[in-house]
Amino acid sequence: MGLKRKIKKISFIRDLGDIETIDGRKIKKGKLFRTSKLNKLKEKSVEYLIDDINLGTVIDLRSDSEVYASKDLEIDGVNYYHLPPLSDDDNPAVTRKTAMKVLKRISKLDGGARLHLQKIYRKLVSSDKALNSYREMVKELIDNPDKATIWHCTQGKDRTGIGSAIILIILGVDKEVIVKDYMRYNRSHYIKNAFAFLGMLIVFLRLKLARTLINLLVAREEYIRAAFDEIEKRFGNIDNFIHDALKINDEDINKLRLEYLE
Repeated sequence: MGLKRKIKKISFIRDLGDIETIDGRKIKKGKLFRTSKLNKLKEKSVEYLIDDINLGTVIDLRSDSEVYASKDLEIDGVNYYHLPPLSDDDNPAVTRKTAMKVLKRISKLDGGARLHLQKIYRKLVSSDKALNSYREMVKELIDNPDKATIWHCTQGKDRTGIGSAIILIILGVDKEVIVKDYMRYNRSHYIKNAFAFLGMLIVFLRLKLARTLINLLVAREEYIRAAFDEIEKRFGNIDNFIHDALKINDEDINKLRLEYLE
């Protein structure tokens, strides 16, 4: 039975276990998980997280307003860290009342949702706030290696996707493998996103808004590649990004690889 069936009331969960590194090692299974928000977990799901996954840490990458709107369920014995890489100005909570307003605003931007998200992905690997958040996230993985760690944003795609990419980079995974893993997000959302697109089109008869919505919901290679492009432009290469931007030293890298690779 898949993780999503055992951990209900979340839209996405992914174990990074078994992803191969450049030197032929693999990430240990059951240690590193990326998910969507955890505010609606059921009791049986919580029991599974504790008893079967051995969850020890949850890292919430949502903005302050998103956390306020739908706070994660508190789990006894699990460390919780709120490390938002984006501010409320960049990523405010979207509610039923504000969703259409946000959608219309983004649809009017030059380049629409696709260029908007490329800019967000660039910011996620360059702004001081984002770099500080992801640095702290990596440090938590170093300090709490004995139990599993979950990190998430709202949907589990953008901020969570960059967090996952950073961890995979440090563990020594090839860039193309990271891109491929990022695109796996669409597999579990294909039907949901198709209905969202059709619903917007049928109810509001607005093709531009429907396209904006789907471009916000799906993972696209151009988004994650924009982040890699920004890393190269600003820092020269991946190694400089890890050491100079994230300030992760070789000792920390070795600790991570010792704990999370086999």
